[in-house]
Amino acid sequence: MQVEEIRVAGVPALVYRAGRTALTIIPQWGGKGVSLRHGVHEFLDVDEAQLGPVAGLHRFAETMPLGWDEMLPTIREAEYPDGKYARTHLADHGDCWNQAWTQGPTLATWQVQSRLLPIRMSRTVCVRDGEVELQYRFWNQSEDMLYLFHAPHPLFLVRQGSEVEIPGIRQVELVAGREPRRTVNFPVDNTSLPPRDLSRVQLHRSPSSFKYYTQHQPEYARLHHPDGSAVTVRASPLYVTFAVWVNQRGYRDRAQVAIEPCTAFYEDIPTALAENRIPQLPPRAALDGTVTLALSEGHDE
Repeated sequence: MQVEEIRVAGVPALVYRAGRTALTIIPQWGGKGVSLRHGVHEFLDVDEAQLGPVAGLHRFAETMPLGWDEMLPTIREAEYPDGKYARTHLADHGDCWNQAWTQGPTLATWQVQSRLLPIRMSRTVCVRDGEVELQYRFWNQSEDMLYLFHAPHPLFLVRQGSEVEIPGIRQVELVAGREPRRTVNFPVDNTSLPPRDLSRVQLHRSPSSFKYYTQHQPEYARLHHPDGSAVTVRASPLYVTFAVWVNQRGYRDRAQVAIEPCTAFYEDIPTALAENRIPQLPPRAALDGTVTLALSEGHDE
């Protein structure tokens, strides 16, 4: 893997490259991934003209949803439920996306300290031709047990007819804001009128967005595009569920699909704790997780 130092949107960035595959990140802007390319294909939804500083922002909704961010220690705004940090406010999408990351032992590893909870996260990038592997480590820097909620947040660019494949999944949990979740069939939700295909991007219809969770960790989730290109996401056992957010121009007029392996089920720590599906991070200890993306070429290459 080669590492190249460049500038994107006027700030320092790093390109990790192997063969036809390259990942570009901006450490000072929340470690944001701003390009994921394989051959001629750009997989992330990124508009360089709309990238900008994130320091001082408190709500993820204040930003244009672009590229790849990390969500720690929550997805949805919530309060920590118990113990020493009870009632600590956990901000929307956590607090790792809006602060500068610091370099680890090499240019491949970058770290960030949560300001909400005493958790430090490192992310090590390994790029091979056709594959990107992200190795995460989470350190509990306190003397207290902590709940660990982490989810990578890659926003993939989609087109009319792009499709999500999740093998072995027949039902998912459909969530919408603070409304109770609903268990629906997958890929076709027959409870909506007319029935809605949750797997296929349909940009020709009225703008909409929706999100669903798998009930267990699938073997993988794959996003296919009409030109034959695809990205396949896999995760280590630390990630107990995959969330999929489909944005059909219903939010900020973007066409995106996010595939989010999550350490907890679902959305925030109190909800996951009630479901008894969240890992504990022991005092002064660390947990490791890995997320891997396989990138496939399209018919036009």
